[in-house]
Amino acid sequence: MIPTNLLLTTIYNMIDIILCIICCALLVIGLKLFDVKGVQSFPAIVINYLTCTLCGFLFLENKNISSILQTEWLKYALFLGLLFICIFLIINQTAKHFGASTASVAMKLGLVFPIIFSAILYHEPFSSLKIFGTIAALVAVILCSYKPTEEHHQRHAYLFLLPLVAFIGSGACDSIVQFMQKNYVKQAESAVFNFALFFAALFCGSVILIVQLLRKQETIGKKEIIGGIALGIPNYFSMYFLVSALNNSGYQSSVLFPTINIGTVLLTTFFSLLYFKEILSRPAESWTMGLGGFGEMLPYYENKVYIDHSKKDKWGQPVLAIDCEYKDNEAKMREDMMYDAAEMLEAAGVKNVKAYDNGCYPGMTIHEMGTARMGNDPKESVLNKWNQMHEIKNVFVTDGSCMPSSACQNPSLTYMALTARACDYAVKELKKKNI
Repeated sequence: MIPTNLLLTTIYNMIDIILCIICCALLVIGLKLFDVKGVQSFPAIVINYLTCTLCGFLFLENKNISSILQTEWLKYALFLGLLFICIFLIINQTAKHFGASTASVAMKLGLVFPIIFSAILYHEPFSSLKIFGTIAALVAVILCSYKPTEEHHQRHAYLFLLPLVAFIGSGACDSIVQFMQKNYVKQAESAVFNFALFFAALFCGSVILIVQLLRKQETIGKKEIIGGIALGIPNYFSMYFLVSALNNSGYQSSVLFPTINIGTVLLTTFFSLLYFKEILSRPAESWTMGLGGFGEMLPYYENKVYIDHSKKDKWGQPVLAIDCEYKDNEAKMREDMMYDAAEMLEAAGVKNVKAYDNGCYPGMTIHEMGTARMGNDPKESVLNKWNQMHEIKNVFVTDGSCMPSSACQNPSLTYMALTARACDYAVKELKKKNI
């Protein structure tokens, strides 16, 4: 029989570990839900760190945070804060493209780094079992990353690296936290350390987000605010309970990190199977399908084609310059198409639906219009109603440039008809000697 005191002590030491596992699992699941619920990742992640910072401030006994500036670990906290932002984005993309269970495996099997770190720096025992576990972790990340049944075109080959980067980055974060905890952060400073860490991440993320908001590359809505707060609470307490476990559990870090990380993987995988209906493997010959969308690119005054006199071709003639870009409407339209497509497929009974946006740019779909629009006023148009240039009467333009925009359907027949109409008019005008 186990003595009662020993049993209670063991349970008490495990509380921080169990709570850390639950919070880490909620963290990965929350990132997956961002994709499912259509939450913009980066604004939500920044709000998440705002939530973490506020939670950290509440746990400070001494609210005079200026003392942090005198700590010798401040530079490490700033670096770790920036690393947190980067790794969060990588994990989010991993969950989006590979599923929450794969993201959890990639993130939490980074435990091999603190194990190796502990063995080298702190001379903790590095048994053959730990060596085997390290190799197994690397193999697991690679196997989870490789999905031959999904289309990984050459231009998207970088996606294969996402779980690997999440694996390395998460391991680096854990190792730095471990290093700081052992060498710089006293037990009494844990709350201050957590606050500084999340504030550094908030500061780095806010600078990037403000720039993106000014450029209208990101927006913040109700979903991002709610999602960020919901993510921030388990994020803060995952670090809180990890630091507490390092200080109080009595376990070596080479035992503690594997326990927490493997527990997180198991819990996340179990939830993903139940809620997201993710499968751990699939037959080699399984069927997949894709659904893509086309939409209208709106005409914008700023988009233009002009003669660039600063650049010449090999004959010494000035070349054409194209200044054209998608704007906010096109981005929102793509997002709307993505989630509408997923909704339709799921309503039809399709399983394992994953929404994605591979990005696009003007000219990629070849249906963009404009540059020589039709109109009655020469000041506001290039062509008249017969596709004849206002300024040069013997020039007719009958391709898609005569219309500012069009629907997504194939336009060939429309412009064949316009060409026949313009030719008929041109022949009649030529006979009248008007051109």
